[in-house]
Amino acid sequence: MKKLLTLFSLSIVQMFAFIGCASSTGPIESTGEKKVWTPVAEFTNICIKDIKIINDELYISGRTEDRKGVLYKSSDGEKWSSAMPSDSTFMSGLNAIDSYRGKIIGVGNCTPICIIEKDTIIPISPIVKIYASQMTTTEKGIFIGTSELYDCAYFSNDSLTYVQNHLYTNNNDNECIYEGGGIKPIAISKLLKERNSPNERILISNTENYNFVTAFSNGIIDCFPHKGLSPDDKGVGSYDMIYIGDTLYACTMGRVVYYDNSRGWKMFGDSLPKIHNIYPTALAITYDELRRNMYVGTTYSGVLRWKVGKGWESFNEGITPIWGDVYTTVTDIMYFKGNLFLTYGDRKKWQSQWRGVLKIKL
Repeated sequence: MKKLLTLFSLSIVQMFAFIGCASSTGPIESTGEKKVWTPVAEFTNICIKDIKIINDELYISGRTEDRKGVLYKSSDGEKWSSAMPSDSTFMSGLNAIDSYRGKIIGVGNCTPICIIEKDTIIPISPIVKIYASQMTTTEKGIFIGTSELYDCAYFSNDSLTYVQNHLYTNNNDNECIYEGGGIKPIAISKLLKERNSPNERILISNTENYNFVTAFSNGIIDCFPHKGLSPDDKGVGSYDMIYIGDTLYACTMGRVVYYDNSRGWKMFGDSLPKIHNIYPTALAITYDELRRNMYVGTTYSGVLRWKVGKGWESFNEGITPIWGDVYTTVTDIMYFKGNLFLTYGDRKKWQSQWRGVLKIKL
């Protein structure tokens, strides 16, 4: 069956450009104080690739219009500074970032993994010959996910190896089998270190092959339980994951799900509100622990907020729709020190027609 990403007439929606932050969609705060999304000037026209909190600082990486990699950081969400030199290492953009043994590292498309400092870039691996989409680290090594094709990469003990997906999943049941034979295409939207994992497992958000979430450890990609997932969940896949406390949450079409150790995957709250009789796909998720509000970035509905006692509601004040009440696709969303950050780029299968970062102070 064709991926359900074609359910909506994307070709029509994407012909419109996102044109700024001017329109009003009505007050969204009961206090009477209007909260408005505004552009972050440092990221004007930058295609955002990654956003992460590292050592209590927010890092955002991407690609400029002339295809140079950039990396900025902020300790408060207000003031930004460049965290890397102008360099030709990342000519297609700085795709993924993380921290490894106390150092900031990054990787692009077919580049080495590099230590990145303000004034220098130091390669620490051979060239990683994949289209890198995400990267995360453990004490043992560095795992790099790909946005397309067949290989992920793992760098450990100064050795680079390539990792394939050999899993078989039937879309109509809960089985996931390690075949060890055929290699499946990989499209990874998020990597996340598993909480309380004795063997440093890395969880993988998949948008191919009905795998939904898988796990990497001991050099292989293996199964993660599928119990509770619908055929639509597995067909569309998982676009983002987050831990709230010790509970794993994942984004998919029309809903957010969480994993219960005894019952499997369950829907969080209610389904996302339909737009033009179509469920939007949740592409990104974050959580404000202070106010206990969940936020998701979507394909058509911009930002939705789950507010305790109220359910899902639009959170798009200041964002101009690209067509009627349809908003451009969100790439990532992140809560950091009282602010929400919204990024736009081409990292995920659903690519935004805008570039840059928006911010709203909560």
